[in-house]
Amino acid sequence: MKSHRPIRKVTVVALTAVMCLVLSSCGLSRSGQKPKGSQGPKSYGSEVDTSEKTPAPEVQATQAPGQQPGGAAKPGQAKAKVTAKPKAGGGAPASHPGVPPDLSGGDLGPTEQAWRILNQATPKMVIEVDVVGEAEPDAQALAQFKAILDGIADKPRGIEVRRETIPGGKSSYSDGEIEEFVRTNRGTKNTGDTASVYVIYVPGTRQGPKPGTLGYASGSRIAMFPDTVKRAAANAPAVGRTKIETGVLTHEMGHIMALLDIGWESPRKRTDPEDPQQPSNHSRNRDSIMYYKAEQGDLVAQALGTKPIQFDADDKADLEDLKHRRV
Repeated sequence: MKSHRPIRKVTVVALTAVMCLVLSSCGLSRSGQKPKGSQGPKSYGSEVDTSEKTPAPEVQATQAPGQQPGGAAKPGQAKAKVTAKPKAGGGAPASHPGVPPDLSGGDLGPTEQAWRILNQATPKMVIEVDVVGEAEPDAQALAQFKAILDGIADKPRGIEVRRETIPGGKSSYSDGEIEEFVRTNRGTKNTGDTASVYVIYVPGTRQGPKPGTLGYASGSRIAMFPDTVKRAAANAPAVGRTKIETGVLTHEMGHIMALLDIGWESPRKRTDPEDPQQPSNHSRNRDSIMYYKAEQGDLVAQALGTKPIQFDADDKADLEDLKHRRV
């Protein structure tokens, strides 16, 4: 009788080859792990990732002219959390069966993040504010920022602001150090009934090629540099810190909510051809908080001036589309 062992050996080899091809087509190694460098959000600049499965890319905000590094801050004490009163007319269920929890660590695709922030299917929103050392936020700016969100986000159980202080005393921080703060200290995530946005206030300046950054957004988080905000306000006393800080927070929140054309394409074509950042994710309308000069430090006072901080009609129409998933 002929032996079948060689046939079995060939079969095993063939199956192994097929498995390797399948793993390769899925972008996986034989260990079942994706290759290094295949994960994480892209840096925001001249390129926008339109994938629904990746976090919203980083968005740069205002830089102040003549930026100099700020002084070191001492670690502060924990602050009591500030809880905003829920909107009247509550009654939405505690959780929504159609809204699964976010298992990605807090960040979602841009349009999914916008939908959770805006739609009542997640009836509550938490804005978690962590203050590093003595990088104190402007209390009025936070209150005005929340009021703007109250006007656009449908949250029957309200928007809650939670604020704490965490230790830190450097005069500048790299993006990597800020991300480590986020990983270590962020206590809220997107869940079935709650949308989460994280804001971290960092002392001193941002390390790297843009030390005059006032704030930037990445995924579902905003990093703010209040020392730089104060220096920008000193150059524009008629505008003042509260308005500049509110403007930066609102502008960056707009990017978190997928404005303009982040992860989708709006039917309202209005991106700014004069924006130094191309392709642009800013409005050409000077009355919109998404106007590109609202994130240019030497132009922020000119951009804000005496005008109210607001999303314009096209911005609001985009937000309505995102709220109802008409994207």
